[in-house]
Amino acid sequence: MFSKKTFLALTGSLLATSAVLGVVWQQGASSQAYGKVIADQPVTVVADANGETILMTKPTQKQMNHFAAMLDTQPELAGDKVKTDAILGIDALSLKDGEKQNKSLKHKVIKVKGSEHTQAFSFDLYSVETDSGTTYVQDKATAYPLLIPNPKQKDLFVFEHNYVLYLFNAKTQDVTPIGDLSQYTELRGHLNELEQKHNADATPGEDHSHVEIRWASVPVWSADGKSIAYITNRDQVENSPAHISLFVYDLKSGEETKIYESSGHSMFKLVGWSKDGQVLVQTYENMATPDEGTALAAIDPATKEAATLVEDFEYAGQSDDHKTILYTQGSHEAIKVYALDLTSKEKSLVFQGDENNTLRSYTFDFSADNQRIVTDLTDKELALKVLTYDLAQKQSKVLDLPKNHVLSDNVKWADDKLVVPVENLKDLTSQTLLMSVDEE
Repeated sequence: MFSKKTFLALTGSLLATSAVLGVVWQQGASSQAYGKVIADQPVTVVADANGETILMTKPTQKQMNHFAAMLDTQPELAGDKVKTDAILGIDALSLKDGEKQNKSLKHKVIKVKGSEHTQAFSFDLYSVETDSGTTYVQDKATAYPLLIPNPKQKDLFVFEHNYVLYLFNAKTQDVTPIGDLSQYTELRGHLNELEQKHNADATPGEDHSHVEIRWASVPVWSADGKSIAYITNRDQVENSPAHISLFVYDLKSGEETKIYESSGHSMFKLVGWSKDGQVLVQTYENMATPDEGTALAAIDPATKEAATLVEDFEYAGQSDDHKTILYTQGSHEAIKVYALDLTSKEKSLVFQGDENNTLRSYTFDFSADNQRIVTDLTDKELALKVLTYDLAQKQSKVLDLPKNHVLSDNVKWADDKLVVPVENLKDLTSQTLLMSVDEE
């Protein structure tokens, strides 16, 4: 099954001592970049499993400039997805054993009918035929809505549209809203009535802006694919729209259960699930600085009890197998990246910044086997580098990137190699490199 996650890390701090760390971080030897060009344009990894990696090509700056110029004389192109993709060079590639093969990228528009509770809309569905069968793909950086695959059923997705969650069966192409939306419609009608009354009674200069109902957002599948956690502000939206609650939707019964909520200035962000079915959240104080009051908590959906795993940290990402959490401490040259094993609770230091190297994008990618991590660094001369870390061996390695080049997208794993999209700053040409980590 194909599944990839990338993670955006924000800087923060963590109360941790060297006694609890699994390893003291030492920078691996910096190696000269080696690899081969697999595309003369940027690509993004959209699927990676069973030794096969599927890539979607992305337009270069020159292609985007050309398309923008065409729109001046042919504005109808904006509504023609097939022609637009052809002009921008959107296509699919397959990598297997380091060899590239062109793939046919199929496109279809999925039309969702409206109801008394929801509006009609449509979205684009792309698919590629692989050794594992039909694989549905998206460029996660630009796709809307973002289709989030069930970890156990590759044809089943959850997505959010206008703060309502939907289940999408790609095989049957059925789209089903989640939950009792009659309550959503009733609440929306009540708030609209209040807004009209306030506007009628308002004196000039008074602000009665619209209160937005975030009925359900940020959906995350459980590791077993049987439940979906999500955030909502429905409980106190009339009097306290910033107040949020954490719900769990049971796929089999269709029941929605509230298991956690914010309180006063104490807020939270949904992080994910642990392998054993705990919902993970990052709690924080809304009035505090980023370096204060944060914690990683595991919530038992059955008992609704929360247990703190880590304090004073900033979430960075989670592995696809739900076994490892990445988090950061400090910032800039003092940045530290840690890996937390959710089973053993062992913490390992993945990276420690210094005057020579620091994190650049704070974006991480796990390999398909969830054993290795990749991110990018910058040195004091602003040269770019790639950092890999092996969780089992607790070893890091730093690879140099070509001079006078910048990354045009995030670095990602393709089996045991790295897909590295770069752009030449001098002539704005783009290339995507396939780099080896294990060779010298």
